[in-house]
Amino acid sequence: MNRVQRAILYSAAPLAFACSALAADTYTETFAGGVNAGGWTYWSPNETIETAGGNPDNYLHAWELDTFAPQLSTEPGRASAFTGDYRARQVARIGIDLKTFHVDFSAGGRPLTLMLIHDNNTPADLSDDVAAYYRGPNIPLVGEGWKRYDFEVPSHAATLPAGWRTIQLGENSPAPDWSTIITGVRRVQFFYGDPEMFFIFQMWDIGADNISIIEDPLTPAALRNIKVQRGTRLSGTLASILYNDPYYYKVTSQPGDVYHVAETTVRAVSDALNPANLIIRTETRATESVVQTRIALRNFTTGRWDTVDTFWQPTIDAVRVIDSIANPQDYVRQSDGLIRVRIQMIRALQRGPFQQWIDQVKVSVGE
Repeated sequence: MNRVQRAILYSAAPLAFACSALAADTYTETFAGGVNAGGWTYWSPNETIETAGGNPDNYLHAWELDTFAPQLSTEPGRASAFTGDYRARQVARIGIDLKTFHVDFSAGGRPLTLMLIHDNNTPADLSDDVAAYYRGPNIPLVGEGWKRYDFEVPSHAATLPAGWRTIQLGENSPAPDWSTIITGVRRVQFFYGDPEMFFIFQMWDIGADNISIIEDPLTPAALRNIKVQRGTRLSGTLASILYNDPYYYKVTSQPGDVYHVAETTVRAVSDALNPANLIIRTETRATESVVQTRIALRNFTTGRWDTVDTFWQPTIDAVRVIDSIANPQDYVRQSDGLIRVRIQMIRALQRGPFQQWIDQVKVSVGE
């Protein structure tokens, strides 16, 4: 089968992910040549675009920043690739690379929060701003190097999506409304912590690189069910695999004749019965090394499972994006739009058992 796989490991590797040209458009702020199109700033008096030391080269650097929580944001009132009507543009993801060089006390226990801000058309007046926000994994600690963070942005959602919250940012802020915010994003902000909590003031030396925004014209299929086929469910529900977040669907393997096996199937439903494009995105990990993962789709024409990706599973979160799938209509049941995805992990019997952790499964289709 003709296919393309891409992987992201949440580590010190530079950003290496972009959907195919048929599927998505990506803009990435690399700060190359000193360009800062979004007007990104930590609001620090000591701030510059460095020419080396980033991920891999130029990056935005702030030092001697005395604050309770660094807040990296686009410039108020500046239109850029990061602002506008996200729903009309079909924005799907926002990502960033971050590094913590020094902090006085500790950077531990702080989630990185993505905030989408609507300024009520008064960019100079911050007292009437509102935001929708999503808390992601914790910010990098000193010594961890560059870390990648990617946030799913469900811009197609008519109401506030699961996991997202809203906040009034000033004394004159109106009641936040998801549709108003997502169709009128005036500022994007990364908050080092929970924006509804307060932290101790300390001095920070930090950097940012590869800030990306991805528009995806494909429509996500609705996930309906997740079921363990081989192994035992330890924890998690269908909600655990909807987003890239700290929650997992966990399965312990079961022994077979040759392998320990953990196998899970996911059912999704699409309105597009004859798609021209089909993209499968998974984010998984194994608790032990030397585990092989096989991702398969149910072929409703042949009645068989077709393997679309095989790889050695890391023990940290690994994202696989499978696109350019040949004959995508074969994997959508004509009677009801059903799509079935199977995630199977195996490990040699003599190496012992393991756990399969699934953080996210996303199925996208386009006609």
